[in-house]
Amino acid sequence: MAHRKQSDELPLDQQSEKQVAMNIDPILASGGSPLKFEDKFRHFARSTLLQRECSSFVPKTLKDNGATDSESSRTCYCGRSELWHQNKNVNIAADPRAGWIPETHTKVKPTAAYGRIEFTGFGNQTESSCYGRVDHCTSPETLWTLLSDVWNLPTPKLVLSVTGGAKHFNMKPRLANAFKQGLIDVASST
Repeated sequence: MAHRKQSDELPLDQQSEKQVAMNIDPILASGGSPLKFEDKFRHFARSTLLQRECSSFVPKTLKDNGATDSESSRTCYCGRSELWHQNKNVNIAADPRAGWIPETHTKVKPTAAYGRIEFTGFGNQTESSCYGRVDHCTSPETLWTLLSDVWNLPTPKLVLSVTGGAKHFNMKPRLANAFKQGLIDVASST
């Protein structure tokens, strides 16, 4: 197996597209036989994908989560409990009133959440799908490489991105139905 020297390796978030491509299958890149799918996926995830994890416990306020005073002080803005943070030796924010900022109160590290997940419940059918936890700053090129070259998914005819907080988004039922129908029409015409 071809290995680069440790000193030549860049941090994962600074790798070029060529380096990301090399991470897909280093054995094949060096002229050997291709890796099996699971090995290829594991190697790509460990060498390329990053995830973000909370690094500073900032308790949610009562108005943020509607909990009682004792409950709110035990939940961080990241959604995890104070106990989780203690078990991970995560710092408590110096000034919790300052709020929780993902770039300040989280750290990036290689992803540990990837693999296959099985969906059951539709009769006897069981579907197995790949998943991977990625940082919100992951480049579109890296995600495309994961989807097309690692997972071998066909090129989609339509890519749709919907952003925003659903709990703060109210739409009248008639407008919601028109929106859904519009999405269906666009998707079926491509």
